[in-house]
Amino acid sequence: MSYLPDPAKQKAQKAAEFFDRPGLSRLISILYEKYIEESQVRGQIILQDCTAGERREIASFLGKPLYADPNIRVKLADVEKALLHSFNCTLPDLLRAYFPDRELVTRVEQRAQHTERQSRFRAALTSLITQLPQDAHGRYWLEHGLHGEQWLYARYKNASIEEQQRQLKLVANIARLLDQLPQPDAPERPGASCPFRPAHQRRPAYARCRQSSRASLLASPG
Repeated sequence: MSYLPDPAKQKAQKAAEFFDRPGLSRLISILYEKYIEESQVRGQIILQDCTAGERREIASFLGKPLYADPNIRVKLADVEKALLHSFNCTLPDLLRAYFPDRELVTRVEQRAQHTERQSRFRAALTSLITQLPQDAHGRYWLEHGLHGEQWLYARYKNASIEEQQRQLKLVANIARLLDQLPQPDAPERPGASCPFRPAHQRRPAYARCRQSSRASLLASPG
């Protein structure tokens, strides 16, 4: 749904209908790409090998003499100026109306969203750790384990939000399973380890589960 109020939306739609013609369709496609790249109305584009119809339509819209050169340079500021004059419409509003199925997210906005997604994932991992008791096996794994917090963040910081959420649930489940293991000074259940094996050869509870938790994480896509 468009964020524009009805009058502005109608003006943008009229501009989009005006550009929906052979002489201008290639222009608006390149304008879209340039606006995404620049993140604002600045810079210029070059349309190469323009047809006579394209040169005529573009010159007429911008209020310029007919282009003799088939390679046309067009400034984004000139396009917005002409849009404001003819339709009282900005270039971003035209692009949203002309490409309703595309999300108009500029490079600057994409980088900001990327950074925000990384920060949220880091904060979620930290929150998960702080909710665990200090002596919990799961907390020890996340804070000191080879495939703990730092590894998880490095591996999934650039993943999609859906994948990050999936990993957080998986990590929480593993931490919960680790915390069900006995503490090092607690008596082990019968059969938990070989009673004839010397004590120094018996792996601690965390070590016994580390390999399985690592396998669970590596088995997930990412």
